[in-house]
Amino acid sequence: MNWIIYILVVNSSLLLFYLLYKLLLEKETFFRLNRYYLITAAMSAMLIPLIPQDWLPLQKDLLNENNPREILIMLSEVSVSPLKSNTPIWISFALSIYLAGGIFFTLKLFRRLIQLRKIISEPLSGVAFSFFSFKCVDRRLVGAAIIDRHEEVHIRHLHSADIIFFEILAIMCWFNPVIYAYKKSIVQVHEFYADEIASAYQGDKSAYAMLLLSKALRINPQVLTNSFFNEPLLKTRIHMLNKRKSAKPAALKYALFVPLCAGTLLLTSATLTKETKSENSGTGNSYFASTPLNQFGLQQQEPGKVYEFVKTDTQPEFPGGMKKFYEYLGASLKYPESAAKNKVEGKVFLSYIVETDGKISHVKVERGLNAALDAEAVRVLTESPNWIPGKVGNTPVRVKYNIPIHFGLTKKPAKA
Repeated sequence: MNWIIYILVVNSSLLLFYLLYKLLLEKETFFRLNRYYLITAAMSAMLIPLIPQDWLPLQKDLLNENNPREILIMLSEVSVSPLKSNTPIWISFALSIYLAGGIFFTLKLFRRLIQLRKIISEPLSGVAFSFFSFKCVDRRLVGAAIIDRHEEVHIRHLHSADIIFFEILAIMCWFNPVIYAYKKSIVQVHEFYADEIASAYQGDKSAYAMLLLSKALRINPQVLTNSFFNEPLLKTRIHMLNKRKSAKPAALKYALFVPLCAGTLLLTSATLTKETKSENSGTGNSYFASTPLNQFGLQQQEPGKVYEFVKTDTQPEFPGGMKKFYEYLGASLKYPESAAKNKVEGKVFLSYIVETDGKISHVKVERGLNAALDAEAVRVLTESPNWIPGKVGNTPVRVKYNIPIHFGLTKKPAKA
């Protein structure tokens, strides 16, 4: 998969999922659900583009002895030579900028971890914070027991793991402003939930709110801790602390994530399909957009009816017979060097139409494997010599075939 497409899909998905959170979920008091939503949304955004494009079941091929059989193309792995790079300059430049930003934010994260280690080893007086299982609460603080309870919630629910997760995600998506909104929202949700538990433990929300306002401890906001006195969030925390609980039916809003995620998956599949076609556009082979199929899997929008080969009176024939067709494929197919170098193997499923004049047209990758392998399979079928057209009665007709082509690598035997 093109890395640019992957990054764009991830960041587009992050934006869509966050819009749902911002518009419908943020103001709800289901703090744990909000936390799970943010984490699930971020993880889904990263994983959706990695789902194989053939996640939808394809139409099963008709089983018939006359249907072209699987062609096995073998190439010795050691005979492959590397391809010269033809990456556009702008892509190389964009990659350089992206990697430079990633390195910068990685170093920044390490610097903050070093600062955190120093604070943990030498905690200041009057501080209250936690990081994973480490907790530091100055017992001289007013309400130290309540503050301790607050920090215990952070530890028990692994809130620090969430923070680190979004910090790492921010390195990958450093150029996308929405990732910083995720980071802010996850911290807010952590504090809202811990406040809810701690105030319930104290039994007096007003007294707990006064405790928040009593002192704003000077903890560096760049440090990766869960700080009890998070000054920028005090107003919002007090507001959420006293907000009326959301009605249970409001939790149904979270179900909207399912169709949104499914829609994103469909759009991603379409995007990746277009990307694959775009990569192959320079090979001289043409792809066409999917159109509605009838019960036989034939395209209804093509001019002239298309027949399955089993529905014809006289089936199309390659000059010299199918054996010659297989020989043509075996002699013409070349293993792309980029695919061989990356050790990509597997099957490419294609369909094509034998026109009334015997030409091969509408070569389509039904289930692809790799951009280069798909392009090679399409090229060879497109360049096939003219066939003898199929007929219904005495009239030449358009006939559709399906064929799987297997690309495999064999290792060169070791010399004794």
